[in-house]
Amino acid sequence: GLSLRRCIIALSLIELAIGIFGVGSLPLLYQHFYLQLSGHLPSHTLAPLVFAVLSLPTFLMGVSFPLLVRVAVAEQSDAATRVTNLYALNTFGAALGALIGGLVLMRYLGIEGATLIAALINFVAAVLVILPLKRLSRVEVKSISLPESIKAPEAPVAAKQPFGAWCLLYGLSGFVNLGLELVWFRLLGIILKTNTFSFSWLLFFYLSGLAAGSLFAAKKLKNATGSMFLLLQVAITVYSVIFQIVLY
Repeated sequence: GLSLRRCIIALSLIELAIGIFGVGSLPLLYQHFYLQLSGHLPSHTLAPLVFAVLSLPTFLMGVSFPLLVRVAVAEQSDAATRVTNLYALNTFGAALGALIGGLVLMRYLGIEGATLIAALINFVAAVLVILPLKRLSRVEVKSISLPESIKAPEAPVAAKQPFGAWCLLYGLSGFVNLGLELVWFRLLGIILKTNTFSFSWLLFFYLSGLAAGSLFAAKKLKNATGSMFLLLQVAITVYSVIFQIVLY
């Protein structure tokens, strides 16, 4: 895998690239090209273009989290807690970004001002990420092999389950959860009479719930099993059904 030093450099370059894309997205999507193109083509034909344009920054955002985990997690024993805390803080930051970006920056600075502020924050993050390199030792930490007389503890039952099956279940969970977000946005939009800031509020509450749940799990559910995960999926389903019944 990548060394710690290379991970830090890669993470800094990714933040820099996302900021550069943010600045470049203004003429591409907002000021000239996209607006001119949208006037000559049906809206449904522009979806592949939007997908192609947004694939790069979203891909880089996705790459940044594993790199951050590699930098922040030093020992396997505390990996679960640290990864969960990182995910929770990242999600809560996204929630604040949705709220402040929608209700404050876009309201008072417009799309251009909000985009430039976000790009500036990415540039600052790129610099802050690279600073620890001055203090980072060039000596890579080597794994310590245990004597043969010391046997590793037996793996928990959950770890013996096929990893691919859990990945599939977690992927399906994300598919359903994001689908529910869209459904709730449409339903609440009818109730609240959708305005410019409705999506910002909904995204803030949705992401804040994810972050709070992650922090709770990191502190209170350290010994949770796969059964707990499945039970939570059932609870989400039951809640969604009750929500529909109460609403209608």
